[in-house]
Amino acid sequence: MIGRPEYVSKCGYKVGRVRLERGWQWVVVFSDLQLGHPNFNDKVFLNTIEFAKAKDAVCIGLGDWMENGTKGSVGKSWAEQTYTPNQQRKLIVDHLKPIARQFVGICPGNHDLRGEEETDLSAIEWIAESRGVEYFPTEMFFVMSASDGNGDHCVSYSVYANHSRSAGKNSSTVSAVVKRDWTFMQADVKLKGHDHYLDWTHENVMRVSKTHTAVETFRQYIGLCGSCLERAGGYATVKPLGPSDVGQLAFRMNMDRGKRDVREHFIWEEREEF
Repeated sequence: MIGRPEYVSKCGYKVGRVRLERGWQWVVVFSDLQLGHPNFNDKVFLNTIEFAKAKDAVCIGLGDWMENGTKGSVGKSWAEQTYTPNQQRKLIVDHLKPIARQFVGICPGNHDLRGEEETDLSAIEWIAESRGVEYFPTEMFFVMSASDGNGDHCVSYSVYANHSRSAGKNSSTVSAVVKRDWTFMQADVKLKGHDHYLDWTHENVMRVSKTHTAVETFRQYIGLCGSCLERAGGYATVKPLGPSDVGQLAFRMNMDRGKRDVREHFIWEEREEF
């Protein structure tokens, strides 16, 4: 069972602490859903909700949940979307009800911000507030930890998540850019949205431990969090770009002392047996 998250703000940054049980614990990322787009794949979205519920997973919202096309948007998405922005907002709120308590944070993407930039009304913040989920205006910081059963610290992972605005031609390029340009942030897991790519990689990083007075090597995991959009007739055909996987990213963390490990899992259109 996920403990109730705690949030601390220092030096202008808000950090969430999530307390978990020992053993393998799941995290599911909801990114680039764009509900309301003509190419939205509802099966991927519903499977991701079902997976998160079945695994009692920690959930993170990484933006672009809504298509949110307005007349000021690039292109003509305002005329093509299958639901109005208000309908999109209500549908998302309804769908999230079964897993709302599992979310530790939501941040917006550029699609979510379309209405805010024109009206100062944030639909994604409204969604967060209506389901009692913590809202992060831009980037998200988390510490996910477990105790040994006696109250003593067992293991913890730091997580940095950002929808971002940077893009690339393929998943390998984007992963390389994250490794190169996100060096400002040291975290065990780094999560990126926006590109619609679905990928998982890692790199080994050295640091000097002030606690142990030693040089340590730790593994940083980098996740590109996917989307619920099909390529045909979508944005990728205009670029033009090849098809990317339609799915959402999940990963599980080993919360036992001395067994630090993070393993990826992709959620597809095909329904899984949980």
